[in-house]
Formats: sequence, C-alpha cells, structure tokens
Amino acid sequence: MRPTNLFYILIATSFVISSCVNNQTVPEIPAELFFKKPKAANIQISPDGNHIAFLSPWKNRLNLFVTDVERRDTTQLSFQTGRDISTYFWINKDELIYVRDNNGDENFYLTVVDKETNNERELLKEEGVKTGIIDILRKDPNNLIIGQNKRDPQIFDPYLLNIKTGNVKLLADNPGFITGWLANHLGSIKLAIANNGVDKTLFYRETDSSSFTPIFETSYDQNLVPLLFTGDNDRIYAKSNIGRDTEAIVIYNLSTNKEEKVLFEHSKYDTDDITYSFSRNTITGIVYKDHKLNVEILDDQTEELFEELRSLIPEENFFIISQSLDEQKMIIQTHSDVNPGVYYYFNNLTGELVLLSESAPWLNQELLSSMKPITYKAKDGLEIDGYLTLPKNRKRNLPAIIIPHGGPWDRDEWGFNSEVQFFANRGYAVLQMNFRGSTGYGTRFLEASFKQWGQSMQEDIDAGAEWLVEKGIANENQIAIHGASYGGYAALMGVINSPQLYQCAVSMSGITDINSWIASFPPYWKPYLEFVHKSVGNPSLPADSVMLARNSPINNITWIERPVMLAHGTKDPRVAKTETDRFVNSLRNAGVQVEYLIKENEGHGFQNEENVIEFYQEAAQFLQSCTDSGK
Repeated sequence: MRPTNLFYILIATSFVISSCVNNQTVPEIPAELFFKKPKAANIQISPDGNHIAFLSPWKNRLNLFVTDVERRDTTQLSFQTGRDISTYFWINKDELIYVRDNNGDENFYLTVVDKETNNERELLKEEGVKTGIIDILRKDPNNLIIGQNKRDPQIFDPYLLNIKTGNVKLLADNPGFITGWLANHLGSIKLAIANNGVDKTLFYRETDSSSFTPIFETSYDQNLVPLLFTGDNDRIYAKSNIGRDTEAIVIYNLSTNKEEKVLFEHSKYDTDDITYSFSRNTITGIVYKDHKLNVEILDDQTEELFEELRSLIPEENFFIISQSLDEQKMIIQTHSDVNPGVYYYFNNLTGELVLLSESAPWLNQELLSSMKPITYKAKDGLEIDGYLTLPKNRKRNLPAIIIPHGGPWDRDEWGFNSEVQFFANRGYAVLQMNFRGSTGYGTRFLEASFKQWGQSMQEDIDAGAEWLVEKGIANENQIAIHGASYGGYAALMGVINSPQLYQCAVSMSGITDINSWIASFPPYWKPYLEFVHKSVGNPSLPADSVMLARNSPINNITWIERPVMLAHGTKDPRVAKTETDRFVNSLRNAGVQVEYLIKENEGHGFQNEENVIEFYQEAAQFLQSCTDSGK
C-alpha cells in the first residue's frame, strides 16, 4: 500500500458536479461520501516537534500513521481491521499510545507503538477491566497515571504505569466513593473527588505519603469542578457555579477554601474548559459555547500568536489542537458548518504555515447547507436554542427531520455534521435543539428537566417541530423524528405522544424501558446513581417507578401507529440490545410497521464504516417512504 503523504497539498479533489449551484437543485451526494472515514483526523505533533501523527483509513478502519516533518515521508504504525482507533497520544518523542476495546464493549486497554520499529506492546488488557487516562505526565517520557477498575468494577484506583515494563504502582487507595483524581504539575496526585452527581466532596493531601482529608463539600447546584493546578501547584483552576446560575472559570485557593478570583463568567452559558501554556505555566484562554464555540484569550503572547494566524489562515474558525513541548510547532484545525476540517502545520519560529490535509476533500462545500442558530419558545415559555439546516436553495414547505441529541446531558453545537448534511442534501429541513436538561445552560435550565423524560423535555422537542410549521418552513404532513441513545428514546416518545406531528421515527440504541435501563447500568456508572435518581427517577420509589413506566416506550405499544425503524449493536454496554429486541417483538405482535437493523460488531451506536453507511442508506429510504419526500 502506498502510504498517505500528509504534506500533500490538496488541489481540486472535491466531489464536484457543478461549479455553480445557485438557484439550482443540488445533486444527491452518495451516502458513502458523507460517512466514509476522513482522509485525516486527530492530528498530533510529537513532543520534540519533529513528527506528526494522524489517523487515516486502512481497510475502512482508522489507523495510526506518522510523518517525518523534515523528510515528509509517512509510515503506517497500526493495522487494525476490527475497530477504528479514535483515541491516541504521544507519550514521548518516539512512542505513541492508542486506546482500544473489544467491538464497542468500552472495556478499554492500551497499546504502545514505537514510530521507528513499529513494535507494539499491549498493556492492561484484561477481561471486564476498563482503563482510563488520568494524566499523561508531559515531562515524563516513560510513565503516565491511569485509572483502572480491576479491584472493584464500580470504582477506579490510580496507578503509575511504566510503559517500558508494563509495571503499575498504586498511587492511592480508593475507599469506594472516589470518582476522580487530579495530579499537580509535578505528577503528584493531590486532589480526590467523591461525586454521586448530586453531592460532591473534595479531598486534599499535602504529600504523597499523607492521607486525603476533606476540604470542601458541595452539591450540583453549588458546584466546583477542578480542572488544573495553577503553575505554583498551590491553587486550582476550576469551574464553579457557587453563588451563580452558570459555571464560571475561577482560581480556587485550597488553603482558604475560597474562590480567589473569577477569570470569566457568562450570564446564560456555562464555561467549558481552559487553554493552558505548560511551557510558561500560565492560563491562556477560556473555552465556552454560546451558539458557537468561543475562546476568550487571556494573555498578550497568545493574542499575538492568534493575530499572526488570522493573517495567514483563510478560514474564520480555527483552533490550536496540538503543540510541541516548547509550544513553537503546532497543529491548527479549521472548521465551519460546511467545512469538515482542514489541518495546518505552523512553525512559530520561522512563520512557516503548511496545509496538511482536508478531512473530506471529496465533499464540495458549495453543495452543502449552512447551519443557522435559532431560538424558539417552549410550551411554558422557556427559551430553547437550536440549529436549523435547510436544503440548498429551498426554504419553505419542506419535509423535515427533528433530531434531538443523546445524553440527555449533552448539547448540540454549531459546526459540520455529516448526518445533518446528509439529510439536508436529500431535501429535508433539519432541526436540532438543546431542550431543557442539555448541558451548558446553567443550573436552572438543568433542574427544569428533572423527572421530565417524556414530558416537558419531550414538549420542548415538539415545540421545535411546531415552530417549523408556524414559520412555513416545514410541511406539517411530512415531519419525522430521529435520534440516538436518549435521542432514540425521544424519537419513540415523539410518535407515542404526538402522532399528529410525526409521520415516523428512527431510533438508534434508544432506551425503551427506563426502569430496566437504570437497573442495568454498567458497574462504573453506579457511583452516579444518586444523580440519575434525582434527575430521571428512582425505580425503588413507587411513585417514580410508575412515572418512569408510564413514560417508557415499551409500555406504550398500543399508542404507536406510525412506522418505526430501530438499530442496535449487540455489544452495547449502556442500553441492552435485549430491551430493543423485546420492544421490536411487541411492535410486531401489535401489527406496527417496524424495521430493525442489528450489528454484531457494534456497541452503543455504529462506528464501523460499512455499518454506518448501511444504516443511513436504509434510514433515508425509510424516511422517504413515510414522509413522501422524494426530491
């Protein structure tokens, strides 16, 4: 196989049918072009800045490649054919670690690969054991801190892992209630977090040999989320909604147990994270989302860098996604609603900017649809943010697809979305919305969703469909609803509660029995059950159990008259496929039109390219048949 040349400058490789699409009906773009693996993804520069790693398809699976910056030759490092590699990182200038599981079971383990020899070493691969990364220890080339639930499947103990020998050293005992650990810049674990989703306690220790002692107790509505130690290792940067509705970025003093300084806050939106210079030991920016992703730059040196990049990069939206240890060589990614991603290499010492790769050079941006942020009112007057994507050159009386996101503790955001573009290209108006309970909107917005599955949360989604009709955008007889995970649940509840709105539903890995779903949580979710009981419902309480049953699709079969399509992976550790089997059998026994797609090599949602393409091809045919939406 000829290796991918990452430094190849892409010219005229887009999927071009017509150079002029104004006032024309755009051609239908094949599903393969929306859902095939990207040409390049997750590009990361080595600590010394001399090599660039990236993911690229080999035999329809994302595999790991590395390019020499000076010679510009590329070597393939991994040869996986079962599942994509999605998460990887440089551990030192010569070795990388990538994360794998078994066909989507989410019991992750690590593989170390040497960029020169291609030698691989599997680490921590044990049946039923899940490994997570706590700290990659940027300045330690041989060790990292990992969390592992080997001793108890519900909790994770922190270990120092030597990647050369595979030996692990226990760094602290988890007494059974710690859900998070934070190391300082010297690699010493100083903070432990006990969190059940409702109540939280921070524990601190002065030295590695001393015991953790509680220093702060709080709850979700007066919360403190540690992010990173400050450069002096005495304080922490944290997200805090103490005394406010939304989460601000603050400096928190561990000695006085008080917020020392508020660095950034927004009256409507939570902050997401910080950007940090590890070479200068200083915070450089605040990341938050309103309708779009934003970075509030905090220091002059970073502002000067961004000003230079703005003068060099033609695209408006760009972010630094990887840097060498000295932070002089970096990878820049641009994106937009019609741009799946373009990657650049920038050398701050020389001012050299090199185009590395487009994510999907086969997609012509002129044929894609813009995503417009919108706002509408829920039934009770609550303001709901959303995103509307219309088919190119068409604006009114359209068939429509409503796509509620999964989670539900997640949110939709502005940017390129293959699913949205696929359906817009087929003539649909596509509406996404951040219904109550979506993350990023503060405590009151979250609390408005408590014990409202299938109720006011569902009404928020319905209000979006009604808004499309009121605005003349959607034809009221051609609306469908589709989602995955919680979104799949909401799609099913849509045709149960509001059959007058939706002609059909498509559910991927959707929850069909809430009581059963809560009872079958993976063991490592059990520490968060208290929050689930408070926000969704507690099956052990009679009133809650009745409420959850009443709002579960499995108990509403008699109300389903519209066609339904479902899809599920047999390895799903979050939503049991057996529950979907039971639901499908009940639908068929009731005479409901149902299609069911099962994949043996998938987990929660489909990842493998051939399965994703098959799903969307079948979903498109199904939706066209029930909405009568031929272009």
